[in-house]
Amino acid sequence: MKNILITSKEFGKENWDELELLFKKFNINPIVSNLNLNRGMNSREICELANKYKIEGILVYSSSDEINRDVFKNCKDLKVISRHGVGVENIDLKAAEEYGVEVKTTKDLSDYKTVADLCFGLILSIARKITESNLKMKMNIWERPIGTDVWGKTLGIIGFGRIGRAVARRAKGFEMKVLSYDPYIDKESAIKEDVIMTSLHDLLVNSDFISLHIRLTDDTRNLIDMNELQIMKKTAFLINTSRAGVVNQKALINALRENIIAGAAIDVFDKEPAVNDPLILAKLDNLILTPHIGSYTRENLCAMNRKAVCNIADVLNR
Repeated sequence: MKNILITSKEFGKENWDELELLFKKFNINPIVSNLNLNRGMNSREICELANKYKIEGILVYSSSDEINRDVFKNCKDLKVISRHGVGVENIDLKAAEEYGVEVKTTKDLSDYKTVADLCFGLILSIARKITESNLKMKMNIWERPIGTDVWGKTLGIIGFGRIGRAVARRAKGFEMKVLSYDPYIDKESAIKEDVIMTSLHDLLVNSDFISLHIRLTDDTRNLIDMNELQIMKKTAFLINTSRAGVVNQKALINALRENIIAGAAIDVFDKEPAVNDPLILAKLDNLILTPHIGSYTRENLCAMNRKAVCNIADVLNR
């Protein structure tokens, strides 16, 4: 049996019986972290368990798990990292290559459609004040807030990859004009989707809704700062289901407090699980927060769980 480490007890709850059959089929013994953490595992905790159980594969459940150079240097039996998701900003890819450890993700599933559904749900919720209305009704308050139309408006999509394209297709059902900024996408491919490629400045100035779908890199960190927020329409809404770091959190809070923009909907946070996060503590009426549920549907999680296990098996059973 080959031992693998699973970094969270949350993994596999949706279809554990099915996963147990996969573990048996692939001759894998899962060691599930039993640490009661309100955060991801740090590299020291990972190394201790990895060396104790001679771990050959690590299933990384959270983007907050710390898979740095120390993990690759000190976990002598490690052969593969399987990320439950597609974001790898918490994994030192250079060190992985240096130490000959393969890094796999659960890409090539339909998770991008699942995230796009949530994104558009947030657009509708923030525009039509659905969340606010629900809370008032449960407080026995009959109050009908005036919302904003979504149909016929302009949607700006920053990052025109799989998720961005899926959001654009949903927007077309609402008769929206779609703009996109992505320096890595050619205009011809966007034209096929009836999307207008433009500069970041023009997108920010002209969009009624702006949705972020980009990776967090040195180039994209704080891509949306106070300067960018100030050139947006006062009636505009910002939606972030990508990575927290692409938006300057303090600038966003100030912009919402001062009504520089109309509102925002955020599904991602600097530290997760987000406890006492500034966005939570701000208690802003024009801000909707969700606990990073972009890919959290039963169907999608079951598919991701299977893929994450199979990715490890593909490497260990060669």
